[in-house]
Amino acid sequence: MPAMPSGFIGDYSNLKPVNNDVGTLFFLDKDIDWKKYHSIMIYPVQIKFIKESKHFDIKRDDLIVLGQYFRREMHKAVEGKYKVVKKSGPGVLKLRVAITDVKPTDVVANIISKTLFYLPVDMGEAAMEGNLTDSLSGKPVAAIVDRKIGSVFSTSLGYTKWGHVKDAFEEWSAQLINVLEKQVLAG
Repeated sequence: MPAMPSGFIGDYSNLKPVNNDVGTLFFLDKDIDWKKYHSIMIYPVQIKFIKESKHFDIKRDDLIVLGQYFRREMHKAVEGKYKVVKKSGPGVLKLRVAITDVKPTDVVANIISKTLFYLPVDMGEAAMEGNLTDSLSGKPVAAIVDRKIGSVFSTSLGYTKWGHVKDAFEEWSAQLINVLEKQVLAG
């Protein structure tokens, strides 16, 4: 299923599929002087489900815990490369992220299918969107809309309710620091 905008980041006109993959929409301002950024503000992760979601019945407490987990993963990813700050200023990026859909793994179905067919059948999934802006000017420097479906090769193997969702959060956090480092090295 392709990534579907929720309205969280507002303007989607600059986002394009990555390598013709409709599952990920991405924007990166190539004209930004990335070397001037040394700090990042990481806002609390918001929940803004796409209207097409079929998973509105997820407990609010679960969503809060997932949002906190995602934020911690992003913080860990940038730690040591960028100073995480709480205020805008020169050289500070502002990171805003929203979980736009999640589907928990059906652990019972996976245990049964693994016993019968040697493969789990329900891998869970997650969708998000986020943007990086200059904290003073508000100018967008990067944005993403993405959806990930759990993999049978995941370390969680489909045996925990939120394992594949957390895998997606970890992968997006790793992608965040990879994009930032790549831009600084290219600049």
